[in-house]
Amino acid sequence: MKRERIIYVLLLVAVYVVLVQLIREEPDMVAYKNDKFWITKTFSEKTYPVVFGGDSRVYRGISPAEFEDEFPGMEGVNLGYSSNGYHPEYMKFMHSRLDKSAESPVIALGISPFNFSKRGSRSDHYKQQRNDRKKEEIIQYMYFYNFTRFFQPVDFLKTFGLEKKIDGFWNYRLIYHFDGWMESYYLQPDSLKMLNSYKVTFTDNEYNEESLGMLCRQVRKWTDEGITVVAFRTPATHGVRVLEDSLSGFLINPFISQFQDAGGNWIEVDRTKYNTYDGSHLDHISALQFSRDLAIDIREILNSGE
Repeated sequence: MKRERIIYVLLLVAVYVVLVQLIREEPDMVAYKNDKFWITKTFSEKTYPVVFGGDSRVYRGISPAEFEDEFPGMEGVNLGYSSNGYHPEYMKFMHSRLDKSAESPVIALGISPFNFSKRGSRSDHYKQQRNDRKKEEIIQYMYFYNFTRFFQPVDFLKTFGLEKKIDGFWNYRLIYHFDGWMESYYLQPDSLKMLNSYKVTFTDNEYNEESLGMLCRQVRKWTDEGITVVAFRTPATHGVRVLEDSLSGFLINPFISQFQDAGGNWIEVDRTKYNTYDGSHLDHISALQFSRDLAIDIREILNSGE
């Protein structure tokens, strides 16, 4: 009888664990998935025909899966990082994740004024992820994620939507895609949210002209290898764009000229086609549309070179 009770209790525990895993929602797994997201992006050695580089507007704004759905055979990876620019170490990393043996290898660069600021040009977030992760942490998330996630503690307040609505987090939703896209949006969008923070962003953070030169020299090397390099200004609201243009010291038209002189292909983006949730980052619906539009533009560029 005692043995039967033990078996019964074990079965109940097993059913409980399975049910909890089925009902637990994204908010309860955010911290765990966040680590998996950045570790996979940084330490995977898989290569792709298309590599997307840039800052948070890129990793929140481009879905490689949606891109490939529009452009079959062009599998990609999103290698955007927060507040990121084009430091030589980061450009070397992008190149290492590109399948150079692909029929038409493409490096696609999202451009924003912060890329070429003193802080942005250091690619600090990429370096932090690359240098600060422990070996055992990398192994756990790269190879045992599906097993260990089963035993993560459950936050029932988050699972059942009972957490306190603090600091606006109740309004924020994100979904991690391990191809490098972080799908994100606000339940109640606020296109003015980033304006004040951008005023601070460019304080004591002057334009670094040398970083632009380094990027263009690298673009020339890539194109000499037979790699198609494209760039585009990542969409933001008119207000955010005017503010960052006025504060950053970055001039888009001279950049486009230098980029094209280095062999790059510039894609003109109509920002009015897309919606942001905070003024600076595309919401999830617009991110999907933007990914499809990029696929169409890049396909045209590749076809024109045949």
